[in-house]
Amino acid sequence: MCVRSESNSQIFAIIGGGPCGITAAQTLREFGFDGRIVLYNKEPHLPYDRIKLSKAMNTPADKIALRPLDWFTSNNIELKLKTEVTKLDPVNQVIHSSDVSSLHYDRVLIASGAAPRTLNIPGSHLENIFVLREAEQAQSISSSFEGKKIVIVGSSFIGMEVAAFVAKKAASVTVIGMEKVPFERVLGVQVGSVLQKLHEQNGVKFLMERVTKEYRGDKSVRSVVLDNGVELEVDIVVLGAGVIPSTAFIGDNEEGIKKFRDGSIIVDKFMNTSNPNVFAAGDLARFPLPLLDDHETRIEHYGIAQYQGKIAAQNMIKLGSKSFDSVPYFWTTIFGKSIRYTGHALYFDDVIFHQDSADQFKFVAYYVHQTKVTAVCSLARDPLVSACAELFHQNRMPSSDQLRDPGFDILKLL
Repeated sequence: MCVRSESNSQIFAIIGGGPCGITAAQTLREFGFDGRIVLYNKEPHLPYDRIKLSKAMNTPADKIALRPLDWFTSNNIELKLKTEVTKLDPVNQVIHSSDVSSLHYDRVLIASGAAPRTLNIPGSHLENIFVLREAEQAQSISSSFEGKKIVIVGSSFIGMEVAAFVAKKAASVTVIGMEKVPFERVLGVQVGSVLQKLHEQNGVKFLMERVTKEYRGDKSVRSVVLDNGVELEVDIVVLGAGVIPSTAFIGDNEEGIKKFRDGSIIVDKFMNTSNPNVFAAGDLARFPLPLLDDHETRIEHYGIAQYQGKIAAQNMIKLGSKSFDSVPYFWTTIFGKSIRYTGHALYFDDVIFHQDSADQFKFVAYYVHQTKVTAVCSLARDPLVSACAELFHQNRMPSSDQLRDPGFDILKLL
């Protein structure tokens, strides 16, 4: 880590204190940038490991801080807590923030992540309806769910991890999902069915192919009404209906900053927008993924956010220094079982599914698009997915025909 030099008048700003922003700040110092680094974080806490919130909701923010306060001080990284960026002016290279201040930057990294999607339906103002984005929200759920009726709206990773956390101590847990089975869009019907059974064995109920139409109650939510007219009694609602990129502070036609229709920011393999002084990385970045022949993709993975923060920082110092060449890798643990996923099945027309004959909760799934394997998911089959990640990286992934043979041992290729 280099030392801040007063002779360097350059200012590099980072908007967002997640794993992407923190890694970028560290990388700037590691690779010799000795100008000012200003990092904006809209929460009052030190930047923390947000993915822990859905897995261990009773964990205080200070226990999962990504770096201690003295790390920022000793490395001369100016941390602006409880400060939200309200407008980015790329023409004049100025950041406007909620503390009514402005900062002229030389280069900026947009790493503000994504925000939970909410439902604009009758009753949305009622108390005890939570999204899971901040530590305080997780603490509120954790301190009040025991013995209560819980409804979780959304059947992807956040919702299902919350369901697993509260299942043993809640009076009841019901998941409402739009798909046939949980995770269907991302992982397919076969994998989703197994993960649904795993949750059901632990007391979680499912109402699938349903949409929430209304919340009812006086001050606090007391029931949830579905599109088929069914009304469920409830004490707490948790929304796990996906996220949207946090890019509202950037205009739709700003100089050199192109947005996709979901609000994500389009970047090249160097994490650079069309504006040479503006970079974007992490959950809000839509970038060319080598694994999919450089198809522009947005991926909400912790590891990807870290890696892209590192790439962006190197290119902020010297454009063209480092390009994205990693293989996406995701993991979670549900009811003590390890789920691993590598690659990115943006589209898939076939799933090669091998399930252990003696244990239905042990499987591997290979996702195929036009004969090419683009992703692998497993449950309780470590380290198979890690091996596949390496094979993807080496461009040595076996063909779909080879993988259809249940006796084929992919680990022998490494």
